[in-house]
Amino acid sequence: MKIFRSIIVTCLLFTACAAQANDFPQWRGHNRAGVIKDSVPIAESWTSRGPGMSWESEIFPQKCGYGSPVIADGQAFLYINWRSQTEVPYRRLSKEILRRLRWFNQGEMPAALLAAMEKAREKLPPNLLGRALEDRIDAWIEKNLGKNDKRWKSVISRRLKAGPDAVPLDVLKKFDAVEDHEFPTQKSLEAWFEKNDIPEKMRQRTLRAIPTTLNAARDVLLCVNLDNGKTAWKYSAAGQLEDRTGSSTPCVHQGRVYFLGTTHAHCVDQENGKPLWTTELPNEGGASSFLVAGEKAIVVARHLLAFDRETGAILWQQTGVRSRDSSPAIWTHGKKSYALINGDGKRFSCVDTQTGEIVWTAKGGGVSTPVIAGDTAVLPDRSPAPVEYRPQEPGRRVSDRDQ
Repeated sequence: MKIFRSIIVTCLLFTACAAQANDFPQWRGHNRAGVIKDSVPIAESWTSRGPGMSWESEIFPQKCGYGSPVIADGQAFLYINWRSQTEVPYRRLSKEILRRLRWFNQGEMPAALLAAMEKAREKLPPNLLGRALEDRIDAWIEKNLGKNDKRWKSVISRRLKAGPDAVPLDVLKKFDAVEDHEFPTQKSLEAWFEKNDIPEKMRQRTLRAIPTTLNAARDVLLCVNLDNGKTAWKYSAAGQLEDRTGSSTPCVHQGRVYFLGTTHAHCVDQENGKPLWTTELPNEGGASSFLVAGEKAIVVARHLLAFDRETGAILWQQTGVRSRDSSPAIWTHGKKSYALINGDGKRFSCVDTQTGEIVWTAKGGGVSTPVIAGDTAVLPDRSPAPVEYRPQEPGRRVSDRDQ
């Protein structure tokens, strides 16, 4: 059963976002602090039914990564890793599928070990179950496997546990010829079953294990009108399946919408969704959200990158700041601006937005976006309480004594 989700806007959100002054154009708002200055007061209570719903957008697949919606000029923008399934006529016996069938390459296992394993399997008492069976198998493996045979431990354990129900070796041997083979249709696979006298139970197991659909995904940016929930435009680009549930939250800046896809960074026209630039990423994408600082659009895509916000050209890369999910925040000090980012290795980094050079690092890390207020940065630490930093003058490293 396919389950879908949609953007749902309640009266609360609809009222709070009616005015442009209360736009929320990027991840965590104007200053990435999660605050709307001078916003319409939020209701303190509702009826037992809760706040009323104003509208629902079009539906989109639930099983997809997606970020948070942002709001600008009376519209909501949401990036979706839009998943789909396509039926395929072919049947491919990949190595992974064969492993599920308990297949293994018998020619690579030492002949003496292969024979000993089958002899032990046949001698196991049929009433030996549970922990007693596992203890017997562990003892046999410990006694019979040499230093160079450890790779066969899982194969042996599975066959001994299967006992009399294990697929005969001569049947498994026939699958050697079709390892990683692609049959053009299911009928051709069934013909192979027939030709090789594959038992019916093994045929059914094989057919159940082989996928008949191909999972795919596109990177989609959805623009929805706030007054009625109708789709104003939809931008769709080639992408790949995300391996997580979170995605990049779009950033709306001066008539452009920036977002990080799975394989490319994108910038589209806010008014009509037409692409302005698309740049292939050095690595895969992530859940990080773009930060526009001056003439640069900065984001973390496995490591920190800065794009020319007008052309999409990569201006610099900082491989010393790595993450999958964290987003940068801006810190202005004097006449210069810096990107502050939590990253891997429990590091909180300050990077010069002009050059991409790391100015200093401090204890931090993780996926949270720091909150910047003047010359103070607040971010979660590994300890229960948040950590507060006073960012230091560029040119020196922040030590634990500076916390």
